[in-house]
Amino acid sequence: MLIADHLAALLERSGWDVTGRAMDAETAMVIAERERPGFAIVDVSLQGGINGMTVGRELAARYGTRVVFVTGHLDQAVRQVQDIDAIFVGKPFTDDEILSSLAEAEATARRS
Repeated sequence: MLIADHLAALLERSGWDVTGRAMDAETAMVIAERERPGFAIVDVSLQGGINGMTVGRELAARYGTRVVFVTGHLDQAVRQVQDIDAIFVGKPFTDDEILSSLAEAEATARRS
């Protein structure tokens, strides 16, 4: 939860609205149903019955959410998720990498 807290604080300081934090896939989908996020940072290794890649695909398909995946296995994740327009950030990551990835997702959303 420390990483989620850090990311939430970083995003809020940078002007983003943080609508929820989830430690597992099921909670993430409940929050998404309620909030319909435009953007989401999703850890590929989410706990629960489904993994973060599935959550990201569902967010993109159901709500048009732009997804930024964070993962400790960057090459593998990129190969496995080619069916949605996602951005990938490797662990460990810096604050600047997270903010840059969201800016990239935002720019992609505007071009669509």
